[in-house]
Amino acid sequence: DGDGNVTLAHQYSLEQLKYSPEPHRTNHQVATLEAMLCEYNVSMCQQSHYHFRIAAFATYQHVTKFRGENLERTAKMKCLHSKLQLGEWATNNENPMAPSGGLAAASNVLHPFTPPYPNNTREDLSISSGIYVNSLDGVYDIVGPDGVIISNAKSTAKDGDCTVLLQNGDFYVNLADNLFPPQPNAQGPVPLRGAPRATIEKDTKVLSLVQFAGTAFYHWMAESLPKLIYFRQTFPDAEQYKLLIRAKGSLKSASALPKFVRASLKMLMIDVETEVIGYDVNSGVTIDSRGPTSDLAAVTWDPAPCPREEFHAKITERRMCASLPPAEALISARRVITELGRSHATFAVPPSPYVLVISRGSAVSSRSLNTTLVADMLREQAAKHIDLLDDSEIDETVPRGAAPLATPRKSVTGRQKPKEVTVMEFRDDDHILADAWNLFRGASLIVGPHGGALANIMACEEGKTTVLEVGFSTVAAQQYKHMSISLGLRYRKLISGPDRLRRALNSPSVIARPEVIVNNAVELLLEQLGEDKAVRKTQIPPGPKRVQQPPSAPVEPELTVESQHSRKPAKSLDDERIATLDDEEEEYEDDDDEGDL
Repeated sequence: DGDGNVTLAHQYSLEQLKYSPEPHRTNHQVATLEAMLCEYNVSMCQQSHYHFRIAAFATYQHVTKFRGENLERTAKMKCLHSKLQLGEWATNNENPMAPSGGLAAASNVLHPFTPPYPNNTREDLSISSGIYVNSLDGVYDIVGPDGVIISNAKSTAKDGDCTVLLQNGDFYVNLADNLFPPQPNAQGPVPLRGAPRATIEKDTKVLSLVQFAGTAFYHWMAESLPKLIYFRQTFPDAEQYKLLIRAKGSLKSASALPKFVRASLKMLMIDVETEVIGYDVNSGVTIDSRGPTSDLAAVTWDPAPCPREEFHAKITERRMCASLPPAEALISARRVITELGRSHATFAVPPSPYVLVISRGSAVSSRSLNTTLVADMLREQAAKHIDLLDDSEIDETVPRGAAPLATPRKSVTGRQKPKEVTVMEFRDDDHILADAWNLFRGASLIVGPHGGALANIMACEEGKTTVLEVGFSTVAAQQYKHMSISLGLRYRKLISGPDRLRRALNSPSVIARPEVIVNNAVELLLEQLGEDKAVRKTQIPPGPKRVQQPPSAPVEPELTVESQHSRKPAKSLDDERIATLDDEEEEYEDDDDEGDL
């Protein structure tokens, strides 16, 4: 609930590791805490990735041992094939991680990708090496909240296949929660969950979209929906496959699936009651995919490294970030999403240019930010700066937003400056999904705190939108930077610094001064409109000096700036224009600054 002391929790978890004989869940807890502490101490970033892998492989080794003992007792054989597999599942003798049995030949779909900007490299874009459409032939169990796939016990007794397949592209999945009964670490062997209670009848072709948080909005927009679109674009007879999606109860109930999932499927002309199979995380499901009329398919991809981060310039190794899909998957999905938003929208968008300020609503306290105040201030300042624009300096030689910020531009007459900029406060509950997509598609600038609503940038067209995120630098919060760069959008992040309890991504609020956000937003808006040479005669005055806060109160952190195109540290930017908080750094003390950036 955001009230805990993460630093102390990390220390206690490390102590617990010393006494836990089978520390599957504890390693995952340690890794999660380190992903949060990575916000303030970069050494924690790699430690987090290490402990996530340790947690996954410790669980996998226990599963193999447990199933092997059962095989010896019941079938007088051992696990002949045993791998923990993510990314490509197909048999590949050159890949030491590939399973050696139980899998049909998968179609390895690889596409060359040209970065949207000349100064971005493949490494900058965090492109993974492939997208894989895997087809399984056999009897398999899908278990746990994240849809981990293992061979059915009867099938294992026949061919000794103990392979564990992950549908996610990384090791952040808590395998212990998927494969073991819900219980804390205990002495002695931990039993497995047991056989699934649900069965999909034979002669059914199934595409599994069950994965970590697969029906949460970001993961649906950036992972599950792109998987579905990619599968239908590349796989033969894809429309014959029913979709396996995590659901709560009967699909006839409106609450079984989130509204945005139903809306997405409806726009894709997929009937929920006849073409979707609900997946119950508590019961799991067994699928018999043997024979020419049966199949179990899943789209997977390789892990992706984090995007480059200027504020961590001293870090040379590439860290692994959570839930970053390949650029090609995002781009292919964007083409469909953009058209669906355009064709199903119920109202016309405002005239261009317009700005969206995202509000997550009062129901989401973990990302509280006074977006109404930000929108009001931005509306006033945008009007003042638009009045200063000179028609003759509006650029038409370069597609809007299609060049790096630092690229000099020539002035060409012919395009009139906009008369006004519309600033809208966007609340996702106020719009159906198609209208949200259509709004984001035409926005010149999108401003918002880190959160699921930003995933609507999947509808933004290349080069026409700038994204300003108020968020975090941890490896667990790089999704929207990766998405923006992959889709060819301009991007900048204002990074909220640490509070006293080191809660980072789980802190109760995103702390940011509205004038800092607005100054950055106006600067980015002018750049997006092609006006880099405007004379800024009006500047928002800085807020009042902060008084020193008592030790028990959280400290309002300094904001740093991260930009997609700039390789300069934040302090080299125009301090007057972006109104950083450097001048006020001496107004408060932080008693616990060890490891801070």
